[in-house]
Amino acid sequence: MSDTVKLVFNQILDAVESCHENGIFHQDIKPENILIRNADSDSVSPIVACLSDFGLATKNSMPSTFGAGSVSYTSPESLAGLDSNSRQQFYSAQSQDMWGLSVVLFMMITGHTPWYSATPDD
Repeated sequence: MSDTVKLVFNQILDAVESCHENGIFHQDIKPENILIRNADSDSVSPIVACLSDFGLATKNSMPSTFGAGSVSYTSPESLAGLDSNSRQQFYSAQSQDMWGLSVVLFMMITGHTPWYSATPDD
């Protein structure tokens, strides 16, 4: 794993940890919601990564049946809640964030998602 991947991913982990410590759960972690810029000249790090787009964020991690997030980065238990043919299933917003982080890391290392999903049924 490259030093840049480690640096960016550690910054995103720090951001998610800070959110979770304050009871905020993003629910749509994906590359498009990670902003990267060159750091200021007096910064310790050469680049700065920020988590953006909190439009689907929730203020608690109570179990939910609402599936949030982009399909390719959404946890299986969240997608199961979107299936009208299945029994109602619950997922936690925290597990949704952990799943999204895992898929983002996979993509940062390999250059592609683990699978292609255009719809929840894929």
